[in-house]
Amino acid sequence: MHNYWTAYGLAERGHELYVVTNADEVEAEYRLHLGQEDQAMMEPVFAASGGRVKLFMPERTSDARMKHIPTGPMFVTKLASLATQVIRQCGCDLIYAYYFEPYAVAGHLAAAWTGCPLVVRNAGSDLERLMRMPDLGTSYKEILKSAGGVLAGGKKIADRYVGMGVAPERIYSPAVFSVPTMVFNPDAPPLDQKTLAAWGGFQLNDHDSIPDLTKPTLGIYGKVGQFKGSFDLVSALACLKDEGLDFNFLAMTDGREFEQFKAAIEEHDLADRTWLLPFQPHWQVPRFIRACTAVCFLERDFPIAIHTPTIPREILACGTCLILSKEIADKQFYQDELIDQENLLVVSDPKDHQDLAEALRCVIQNPDRAGRIGNKGHLISEQIEDFPEYARQMEALFQRLAGQPSSYQSFAELDEAEFKAKVNEEAVSGSASPAGQAIHQVMPWLRFLIPKQFETLLARFEAQHACLSSNYFELAYDFCRFLESRWAAQQLYSDAPAFESILRHQRAWLSVSFDNGVGGGRPFAGVNQLYQRQLTWEAIHDLKPLKSCRTHLEKLDYDVISFFTQPLENDQGNISGQAVTELVASLEKQPTLVLFHKTPNLISREIKVNRTAMELLDLCNGTRATNVICEMLARRLGLRTDQELAGLRTNLLAALQQLYRDGIIIFC
Repeated sequence: MHNYWTAYGLAERGHELYVVTNADEVEAEYRLHLGQEDQAMMEPVFAASGGRVKLFMPERTSDARMKHIPTGPMFVTKLASLATQVIRQCGCDLIYAYYFEPYAVAGHLAAAWTGCPLVVRNAGSDLERLMRMPDLGTSYKEILKSAGGVLAGGKKIADRYVGMGVAPERIYSPAVFSVPTMVFNPDAPPLDQKTLAAWGGFQLNDHDSIPDLTKPTLGIYGKVGQFKGSFDLVSALACLKDEGLDFNFLAMTDGREFEQFKAAIEEHDLADRTWLLPFQPHWQVPRFIRACTAVCFLERDFPIAIHTPTIPREILACGTCLILSKEIADKQFYQDELIDQENLLVVSDPKDHQDLAEALRCVIQNPDRAGRIGNKGHLISEQIEDFPEYARQMEALFQRLAGQPSSYQSFAELDEAEFKAKVNEEAVSGSASPAGQAIHQVMPWLRFLIPKQFETLLARFEAQHACLSSNYFELAYDFCRFLESRWAAQQLYSDAPAFESILRHQRAWLSVSFDNGVGGGRPFAGVNQLYQRQLTWEAIHDLKPLKSCRTHLEKLDYDVISFFTQPLENDQGNISGQAVTELVASLEKQPTLVLFHKTPNLISREIKVNRTAMELLDLCNGTRATNVICEMLARRLGLRTDQELAGLRTNLLAALQQLYRDGIIIFC
């Protein structure tokens, strides 16, 4: 969706956009339902500015013309070939590939063949799921490192890219997407019965009836799924039907769990008031929203932490009452503007079906109030949305990446400017050298723990390291090791008793934050035999758990975890020396074991473990079957009765399941 509106906005500003896509081969459950009237919006032309969007789609895969062994859709090959043809034919200035698979891979090939600069942007699933697989992550990292520009949606993602070896000066923050309010607004014509029929809406009982849209109408749109709260909504609606409330339920949805969703609707006896619609193109979505009294977005327990959906903003823009899960409300950059019961309805946890039913009941019993809530929600949209400005900023970004005059700055330029400003304001000490900037960026608290020696040690470190890395994580890691060597030689002192533990924790954390540190190479010296099987006791009984070689256990004298999780900044955004010293003074002297785990996608993993967990990890070396490990632990713990052994198996299974989910072990 973002790609479409970005292309639209740039074309409106006078640019020519050539879109190479395999959307015509998308799975049936994700296809858009396009009518004849939608064709013009597929390839918009702007006569006033001279801009336009032109679509190019490769030939569909067929056995007759493209059969090969082992078979596959050949997406990368077809997209790379077609993109290369388009670039050469149309004289393109830039390649923009959004999503690693298959678009960044195909874009990388086209860029290599044509010399056209490549800009890459990730989706949440790219970083959080696909890149966790070593057999995919290596390719993605090489593409990122060679790209002319990499777009990162926030400093934390930019830091991960730096850890992967992407030069900081090639990482940019894209403009914050804006909902196109010329389409998504309260004046959008609501879906009517004629259009509903034309879209192919149907009831599960195959009746030809059309919903009475004067009734309270609740809607959802987007992919269906457990984490989407789709099934929670069905359960809550069933409760309301049992209370005798009358309403319509419109669902513009599909996806891998669609058949289960339909079955749940029938099971809860909601078929007589439910209409299911196929996915519509983006510009038709406002009609659906405006036909509803309220639209729900109920994602919960979503496995991709960096997922920030736009759907809530689309609903707000249309002035329709939004029913939103608290999990998603808390992720929005405008969360401070969201007021439950005033400009939206917030559901703390959609899994609490009674709580969800209460929000739905408010809409059904008082649709006029829901309308007023929607109107106030629209006021938020008026404050946060500016589509022309979004298009202007993306234009400036792409001009910079295409080598054209532009004032758009990279993350590195923004960080350097901020650091120099703080040096000038004396908010930080030290010179604006690469090492000084890296230390300030990664561990700005350090100078408060060794105030008398910090400047001298930093200068000595720079003198001994003629070739400093541009990777600020690697540079900070080297500085930690330098300080540890000084500490061991009694050439470094600190008034903070916990200083050594803090330093060792920081060094260990840094070692799993970039690719050239501790724990390189393939994570496992074996093959996972549990692939695509459920992890049960029966399944792993005879399999041998194997720990990743990218794990590192640090034994600390102080429990310093809280030091790295508490905010240390003052109201001006600077590190407060008083906050640092007070927090360090509060740290408890207590032997602490921390497991650090480097993942292929560089999500920092640190887990505080006890001695039993450490012993379990030591046993997971790929030489002992799970049942043997269980027997060894039973002997060590002195467990003999059937009840004790059953409890051990339960706890061991839970621990192994968690370690497996986190990618710390596999089963050989």
